[in-house]
Amino acid sequence: MGLDPRTLVISASLSALLMAVVFFFQARSFPQRIRGLREWGFAFLTIFAATMLIGLHGRIPDFVSIVLANIALQAGYLACFVGLRRFRERSVDFRPLAALLALNFLLLLYFLYVKDSLEARIAIITASNILICIASLITLLRDRPTAMLRFGEAFTAVFIIAAAAVAALRGAIAIWIDPKLNDVMAATGPQSFDTAAGALCIFALAIGLVLMAYDRLKDELEYLVRHDYLTGTLTRRSFFDLLEAELSRSQRSHCAPALLVLDLDHFKQVNDSHGHQMGDQVLQQFAQVVQGCLRRPDLLGRFGGEEFLVLLPDTPQQAANIVAKRICAAVADACVSGESSGVRYTVSIGVATAEDGIGVEQLLRRADEALYRAKARGRNRVELAA
Repeated sequence: MGLDPRTLVISASLSALLMAVVFFFQARSFPQRIRGLREWGFAFLTIFAATMLIGLHGRIPDFVSIVLANIALQAGYLACFVGLRRFRERSVDFRPLAALLALNFLLLLYFLYVKDSLEARIAIITASNILICIASLITLLRDRPTAMLRFGEAFTAVFIIAAAAVAALRGAIAIWIDPKLNDVMAATGPQSFDTAAGALCIFALAIGLVLMAYDRLKDELEYLVRHDYLTGTLTRRSFFDLLEAELSRSQRSHCAPALLVLDLDHFKQVNDSHGHQMGDQVLQQFAQVVQGCLRRPDLLGRFGGEEFLVLLPDTPQQAANIVAKRICAAVADACVSGESSGVRYTVSIGVATAEDGIGVEQLLRRADEALYRAKARGRNRVELAA
């Protein structure tokens, strides 16, 4: 005895409602930098309403259970696509999405009231669903932040493909093999299988999106742990972990790195004269200016207060001296706009290279000594370790 398709549809509807609640909870509790969660919540809320209307087919007017229900269902799928675009931090052009819904609405009306054709309606919905699945899959795979798919991304991709396959199979069977499959509520084996497969794909897709959201949350928390909240630079602990690793690597490769210790000159006067908010802006701009002078493999960290560290892998002392002077000049040219006038500032830099297999403490001590000489000799200058 086959499962009642109406029961399956109602079960899928309630599952969609549950997942909508999950996404709305994530949207409220996750960091605002994780986008797309609210759109997914509205997507599954719309899918819940649409599948409830489909489940009432034969008991409510066809305009509601066929036209509005299918348009709402596609709106839910499109909202999933929009959420995926926002999750990937990509822009969304709503014009083609609205055009697709409007065109399908008119076509469903035409093939229901002007020229009644179940096959045409199935073909329209099937083609649109497959198109949305393809667009979602492209967004998921092309715009991923890492070369290798994470489990949540792979899981989601598998069930997007499965949803497209189920839609294509249902359309092919309904149009060319078994016309009874056009009746959503027909208690036949193929119809029950199709409904169950569709419900599984929707629920599994939601699970995949939830897993992706938690992967992103993990990334955000790791970023917060490893980076300074104000400047976005590495924290002291993270910097020294990477410095130790680089020193170990350099001993094997015999290519010594350089360490720069940077200290903003007279920073206390900035806070005293312009306030701590202006001081924070100076620190933020300073970090951006320094980062703009560095190469991709170079590292910038905040040592504490107004003191920062720069690691230059595989860099001899003279090359490090050039980088430090470039930073010094760029900082001197920078200006933070204030309420009345701009705030200018300078930096003193000490440079040391990790020669003869010295450790972190020795390297830092040598760079610090060079920094003290730069301060003693007038500031806004670079000094090399002896």
